[in-house]
Amino acid sequence: EEETREEETREEETREEETREETREEETKEEEAKEEETKNERAKRESIDALEVEREIREIRARDVVIEELNSTQVHGLFNSATPVKVPSYIIDSARDLFFEEKLTLEAVREVLESEGHSEKIVEAVIGILKKEEK
Repeated sequence: EEETREEETREEETREEETREETREEETKEEEAKEEETKNERAKRESIDALEVEREIREIRARDVVIEELNSTQVHGLFNSATPVKVPSYIIDSARDLFFEEKLTLEAVREVLESEGHSEKIVEAVIGILKKEEK
């Protein structure tokens, strides 16, 4: 009888240990699931943040284009063309400095503008402006 009780006690302890182990495994799985959910939520937030930053950058670039347009000078009647040429004001200001302050010739100013990679239309427009202002 005592052996039977001891055997039952051992079996009971074994069952309790198995139950504790199953409980630990379930808790571990729950923790892992929570961690995964947290990672997914963080990734989702980061993705949304990145999209918002991209959208803001696009808006700023679009605004910069509009500002550049507003800061441009329209030069009409050059090359006998009906299409006005938009010349950013910073290019005109730079050419004015070269011509009036640095005392470069119109040809030298033309070479500087061409070396900066400006289109032929813009170069001609700026030279036209300088010729008018020279008089």
